[in-house]
Amino acid sequence: MPAVGVLAGIMSVAPECLPQEPDRQSLTGEAAAEARVRATAPSRYNIRWGSGGMTVSAGLGGEYVDNVFLTDGHQVDDFILFPQVEVGAFFPVGRLNTLSFEVGLAYYHYFNNHELNTGTPLVNPNSELAFNIYSGDFAFRLTEAFSYQETPFHEYGGAFYNVYHTGRFARYDNLVGGTVTWDLKDLVVTGGYRHENFFSNGSQYDYINRASDLFSARAMLTVAPAVSVGVEGNGSLNRFENRPLNDHWRASVGPAAELRLTEFINLKLAGGYQHIGYDSGQAEQLDLEGVDTFYASVAVDHVINPYLNHTLAVSHDSQIGVNAPNLEGTHVTYSLRWKVNEKFRVSPHAGYHTYVESYGSGEGLYDESFDYVSAGIRGDFRFDENWEASLGYEFGKKDSESATSGYTLNRMTLTVTYHF
Repeated sequence: MPAVGVLAGIMSVAPECLPQEPDRQSLTGEAAAEARVRATAPSRYNIRWGSGGMTVSAGLGGEYVDNVFLTDGHQVDDFILFPQVEVGAFFPVGRLNTLSFEVGLAYYHYFNNHELNTGTPLVNPNSELAFNIYSGDFAFRLTEAFSYQETPFHEYGGAFYNVYHTGRFARYDNLVGGTVTWDLKDLVVTGGYRHENFFSNGSQYDYINRASDLFSARAMLTVAPAVSVGVEGNGSLNRFENRPLNDHWRASVGPAAELRLTEFINLKLAGGYQHIGYDSGQAEQLDLEGVDTFYASVAVDHVINPYLNHTLAVSHDSQIGVNAPNLEGTHVTYSLRWKVNEKFRVSPHAGYHTYVESYGSGEGLYDESFDYVSAGIRGDFRFDENWEASLGYEFGKKDSESATSGYTLNRMTLTVTYHF
């Protein structure tokens, strides 16, 4: 059923037919803020400092990749060794506010393809400095997130970069900004702004260098104990340092809904109109027209029991591409999280994605249609409070209309981590 049709059906459900819940408390109230401080604080600190402190962990991982250069034929495999360390800090500021910091560093060493050993440490994409502030009905979150990655392999849950025939895609990504939430209990309004700098380390991909201003807004109204409906909007201004032809802006707006079908099943819906417009002199000379498209998402979260839950999601979206300004995709993903016991967790996942990377129009400009299939499984075992091990397998297959742009990838990873 189309997202709009599902939303209309939800709106027509009588409130008395929906699961009943106790009145929701404000997300920005003092009680909620204090609970959030307790929930986000580490269970223990390696270095205690006042009411906060720091946590440190170090690990050693090994990885086997059967196609490090992402080629359609003549695949080259390799073994990779990567030591890594992660440092976190958490400090309450007063009774309600918090300052947190997390950074992960790793170094990749290729045993066979030594030209991929750059000697540069990688910075985990989850690295972030965050300041959470609460005042009355308002919550503010100020963040500085940064990363540096070199491997071209797609990571589950991350952005998809359409690169191939390469073993190194070195890129910096820095996001700074914040969000503000105004919670009036039944009405929650959120607005945000972030500035992003995304650029390559090297001349091969220097055409991706860009600066983006990202805007977001969302208002959700609780119309029944188990139903919230609202509207959301997003926009961005994107300027490319070495390829002005790719300069563009994008804006989207549409309805959203969240429905608690039962005590164990949650449904989230969103969809709407999106426009991508080109505004450079080169785009005008090439008569490059804007793109009118849509976005949509349906996600169902099901908690089977305290040990087992899974998520099914179907979506259509557009993101900034690598070879062309727009990467439009339709996705079907499934993930399961199984807590076998207190020490062992298993997380399988699978996805099917169909993409079109293009300018939307323009004779002779980049235009590629392809499918990407992904699947994997990860097991995490906690020996005790200090030692932990993870074993994972990832499969990826890109099937492109361009015969030489596809590839198949298999990865096996084993990591052992010590939490000090």
